[in-house]
Amino acid sequence: MIVRVIKADGSVEEYLHTKTLLCISTALSDAQEWDTATAQNLAEVVTTFIYCQREEQIASESILAMIELVLVETGYSNAAAALSEHHRRRTLARNRTEVVVAEVRKLSDAEAVAAGAMASRQWSKSRVAEHIQRTYGLQRQPARAAAARTEEKVLAIGMTRVWSGLVRQIALAETAAMLRAEECLCDACCQKHLAVSKATLEPDTVGV
Repeated sequence: MIVRVIKADGSVEEYLHTKTLLCISTALSDAQEWDTATAQNLAEVVTTFIYCQREEQIASESILAMIELVLVETGYSNAAAALSEHHRRRTLARNRTEVVVAEVRKLSDAEAVAAGAMASRQWSKSRVAEHIQRTYGLQRQPARAAAARTEEKVLAIGMTRVWSGLVRQIALAETAAMLRAEECLCDACCQKHLAVSKATLEPDTVGV
């Protein structure tokens, strides 16, 4: 069964166990309680519970609440608090950030953006993911991953108004980094496959 997650912005994506694992790992790390086996076991509990509900859709907020509950019930209250605080700050940063559709080429352009003299729209990670899919041809999941990394960079800047040209440049850099990582992974897999094939084809000289 495929479970789909309804995001806060209304977009829908397939549930991924790895995202739950990453969320729990980050929370444990922030609370200085990180342990690989613990993170994997807790993530497995959450994923198993989600699929046992036999619901085809679930809200992202419900998954977050579920993760926090599992952390608290297993004695990781500090990690649960860290996760809640991280989510609160990210939501606040998203709500405060606006994107101005403009190209900034000179100081007066930047001043106009900062002063609110240009039309803007609310920040949306889904819009960035759609741009990456449409412009660079990435599949949905890699595009959303690149969009998430783009969001991290944009929100870390701390500006309440950013221009679209800057967002596009950051998205391009993150997309390129992701494609390069995939290429390196593919090369590594090919080399491993060739090594295994070569070892299989070599004659057995034992006892000769």
